[in-house]
Amino acid sequence: MGCFLLAKNLKYYYMPKPDAAKKAVILAIAVYTLIFGALTLWKYFNFAYNAMDLAIINQVFYHSSLGNLFGSSIHAPTYLGDHFSPILLLLLPIYLLYKSPITLLLLQTVILALSAWPLYLITKKLLSQPWAAAVSLIWLLNPFVQNINLFEFSFLPLAVFFIFWSFYFYQDKNFWPFVALIGLALLAREDVALVTMTFGFLAVLEKRKLKWSLTPIILSVAYFILSLKITALFADAGQYKFLVYYSWLGSTPLTFIQNALLKPWLIISHLAQLPTLEFILAALLPFAFLPLVKPKNLILGSAILAQLALGSAGLSATLLYMHYASLFLPALFISLIYGLDYIINQGETTKSTILRLIRQEKKMAALLFFITVIYASLTLGPLPGSVNQLAQNGLKWTQTEAKKELIKKIPPQAKVAATYDFLANLSSRPDLYSFNYAFLGQRQFLSEDYQLPADTEYLLIDYKNLISYQLQYQQNPFYQQHYQTALAGWAKTLDGFGLIALNDTLALYQKGAENQYNLVTLLPSRPKIEMAFDIVISQELEFLGYNQLKNNHYQLFWQPLKITTVPYRFQLSLWQDGKKVKEKIYPLGYDILAPGLWPIDQIVQTDYWFSADKTLSAGDYQVTINLVAIIKGGLDINGIRSAEDTIDQLETLAEPIALGEITVE
Repeated sequence: MGCFLLAKNLKYYYMPKPDAAKKAVILAIAVYTLIFGALTLWKYFNFAYNAMDLAIINQVFYHSSLGNLFGSSIHAPTYLGDHFSPILLLLLPIYLLYKSPITLLLLQTVILALSAWPLYLITKKLLSQPWAAAVSLIWLLNPFVQNINLFEFSFLPLAVFFIFWSFYFYQDKNFWPFVALIGLALLAREDVALVTMTFGFLAVLEKRKLKWSLTPIILSVAYFILSLKITALFADAGQYKFLVYYSWLGSTPLTFIQNALLKPWLIISHLAQLPTLEFILAALLPFAFLPLVKPKNLILGSAILAQLALGSAGLSATLLYMHYASLFLPALFISLIYGLDYIINQGETTKSTILRLIRQEKKMAALLFFITVIYASLTLGPLPGSVNQLAQNGLKWTQTEAKKELIKKIPPQAKVAATYDFLANLSSRPDLYSFNYAFLGQRQFLSEDYQLPADTEYLLIDYKNLISYQLQYQQNPFYQQHYQTALAGWAKTLDGFGLIALNDTLALYQKGAENQYNLVTLLPSRPKIEMAFDIVISQELEFLGYNQLKNNHYQLFWQPLKITTVPYRFQLSLWQDGKKVKEKIYPLGYDILAPGLWPIDQIVQTDYWFSADKTLSAGDYQVTINLVAIIKGGLDINGIRSAEDTIDQLETLAEPIALGEITVE
């Protein structure tokens, strides 16, 4: 009965009359879909979905399309150990039309765009049609909506779409469609219950009938508990795996609550940080802080805000660059609508000086409001970063073609382990493994030991990710000890594999194949070195010189002086007419020889085949290298909302060493 009423109501509300405001909203939805659909494809074809979510979820869809529902090899054996998202089953028929991450990216874009429509309907009940259209446009311009769209794939935008419809029917006091939409929202992910539950609290504040408060609370709490129990059944540790984010409060949910209640200073000190203030200010800026005018509806985001705030990392503006703040958006937008309604229609007797001034200068206030919306979109959203990336690198980036060529060498059903950049583009296959777990020798959150399956056939490695692993793990106290152990032993993973293709830092290994390239060679005595230097880099290492061969192939020779203690890197720079035109950091010896494993009684030869950047014009470029050590850094989110290595402190260990010239043709 509820589904029938829902269908009947949606049929009516989805058939807008062709007036100017509705046409504007429909046009804006179409334009947004085209722009962000194109941007997601551009990002995907350039291997820039490197934060794993798209790869993981697409592979779950792929497994499910083969009958192995919720199956996963990246987080084996099932996605149910991560999240409970039965909405996948409803989306599977769409995915079957084209089994690719592209389907998910375009689906997410369409859902985010269409979310403007229920917002239009919600606003129209309180304000004029032009204002309703304006709020829809504000949604499409919102930087956090755009960040969600361009970051990775998530089920959460589907939940947001259904939550908006839930509120529409809540606002309309249409109970059964309201309950049905809450049910659909819950199917997206277990933590959606933290939003749908708060509809009950809102109903209490508004003194509605008991069914409006009890139904969403009971339904949401029951679903939440059931979901956590289901994920615990499949999780490595036998409990909901993301409880690890709250381990600073205790080892079990009961101790979380006890410490939160009995030791409130722990919560206060955790929240009383500058990043918390940055998050709050950044979250409110695109709304010109108007949700605070009528904050009652912010209760819809209260539990989600607590979920984010109490995580080990706390609140920070970085969360707004990803999808983690998705479920906070309904509360912000609904509060914005009611704030506008109060200012425009109900604020005659307000005692607030600011609100009186806004009402007196409506045109100027409206202008400043929309300037703020656009400013926030351009400063907090991904469009400027995307334009900049397009201007610098064009439609096809430097290593895109090389990555495609390496993937072409791998049979479609072969079993592959790959580093971050390759995962999404390889994820439409049954057997795919993320190399970071093989490197670390641990599953996610160190839940148990991990090694690649013995029948893995290919390794596709971007050696720059060895630097990513250092930034991700070395300075994180949770992973620090395991990183040092992993660095010493990860290269054993390469045993039995032959390096069959190489392009700069991109390497493809095949099991049982002959090595076509030697990256690191141990020499018992000093070989012939064309350009000998004998430069002492540090107390631990001496640079003996180099040989320059064809195809930008360099042999670099090193003499360990004592046991090495740090993972060395070198910074390659290309110069033309005295100006630096390119810079890239490489792991010295590809991290195949870890600190402590450089033999004092032997010469170490490291071979590199440097590739030319396609953005460089033809000509000769001078080459220099600096040996460096990374002191401080981490992984960050860049302008196109991809994960990016960020080095905050780099120690230069010696003067730049000239390595002759290379030619770009």
